[in-house]
Amino acid sequence: MDITDRKEIENAVRRANDRLNFLFSSGPGVIFTCKPWGALQTTFISESVTRLLGYEPAACVSDPNFWVDRLHPDEREGVLDLVTGLADGHGHRIADVEGMPGGENLARRRRHGPAIAERNRHDAG
Repeated sequence: MDITDRKEIENAVRRANDRLNFLFSSGPGVIFTCKPWGALQTTFISESVTRLLGYEPAACVSDPNFWVDRLHPDEREGVLDLVTGLADGHGHRIADVEGMPGGENLARRRRHGPAIAERNRHDAG
């Protein structure tokens, strides 16, 4: 790979990052990721947190207890149970287009090929 190819790749990555940053920062909510255990430490948070809540993203990520410390005491236990339950594979799931919960059909299709999805479609009808 020559320097021109490398520069083109770097520019493409930079443009993709710029698009993602725009989407994350301009939306009507805050997008974040966190560790699914303990204090649920934030590992990423969109810049929209500043516009919407007044917090700087760096403060949210650097303090391991940032969100847990800011949860209302009456809601803390429920929120922690919900998030850790989701991480353990329990909690809320959405049905896929074929009515199977939380992507089970996708996992089954990956294991057994498209025939299982077709059989499910005929069994349901």
